[in-house]
Amino acid sequence: MGSRVIVLNGGSSSGKSTIARCLQDRLPSPWLVLGVDDLIGAMPRNAIAEGSRLALGAHGEVVTGPA
Repeated sequence: MGSRVIVLNGGSSSGKSTIARCLQDRLPSPWLVLGVDDLIGAMPRNAIAEGSRLALGAHGEVVTGPA
């Protein structure tokens, strides 16, 4: 089963949460809203440490790995 992800990127107080809630109201299937801290916290520690699934960039960005 594949996953679909919508990424909303922007500075603090730029409206990301509001847009996410509006999308949840309008999209036909249920969607979860997760902040980047929640996403990182939900990942297995070794997937981040190895960079196989998520890697943390030098400026705090989250980069997907080869897995």
